[in-house]
Amino acid sequence: MRNKSKTRGIALVIVGVLVLMVGLILYSQVDNDITVADKEYIGKILNNKSIDYQTISSFQDEVNFIQYVQASVLQAAPTNKGLSHGEPREPQQLYEAGYGLCFDRSRVIEKALRSNGFETRHISVFSLEKYNSPLKAILVPGVRSHALSEVKTSKGWMFVDSNSTLIGLTADNQPVDMKRLKQEGFYNVKWIASNDVHKRIIFQKPFTYVYGLYSRHGKFYPPFTPVPDIYWPELVQNF
Repeated sequence: MRNKSKTRGIALVIVGVLVLMVGLILYSQVDNDITVADKEYIGKILNNKSIDYQTISSFQDEVNFIQYVQASVLQAAPTNKGLSHGEPREPQQLYEAGYGLCFDRSRVIEKALRSNGFETRHISVFSLEKYNSPLKAILVPGVRSHALSEVKTSKGWMFVDSNSTLIGLTADNQPVDMKRLKQEGFYNVKWIASNDVHKRIIFQKPFTYVYGLYSRHGKFYPPFTPVPDIYWPELVQNF
């Protein structure tokens, strides 16, 4: 009886720990809602331009607006300096600071696109130059990384860079998502002539990527705990 009670007690402790861990993970999930302040500052960043679905008649119209959002965010934060850890990094903070890094700009690009009716997902890219193992590249600190976005168009998902004007678009007007980019290789894709292909060195060599992982350290979004910043509806799209 004593052994059974001890076993039952250990099982309850394990279950309790698992429940607490799941609760903490869910509590720490990145909030992707578009707030009133987001709408105000997205308007300022985009010069109050929004997509007019009554005039959108083609894939090219979608691309034009997506490029406008990308260019507007790059213009709003032209200086490569990251917003502070442990503090908000939303459209208001990026606009007022006038600077940001890939993880700051991609956040605003995604919110600007979602506020105009597009579906987006966040992407973290990790170089495989140092470690050939994708899992090791993701877990080990110091691996070169990059943050960018994908947006769903009428032709499918297309990536949108956050440090340059590169977008996932081929010369024959077809969208490129991260899966296709990884499978085909950067130099095997025939990019549109206007693409800024020279600044994306991380894509030009072996890499891995994760949807829905916003940071590994948990200091980008509230509640600013050591738990990684994750948005689960996007994370599950990796599987």
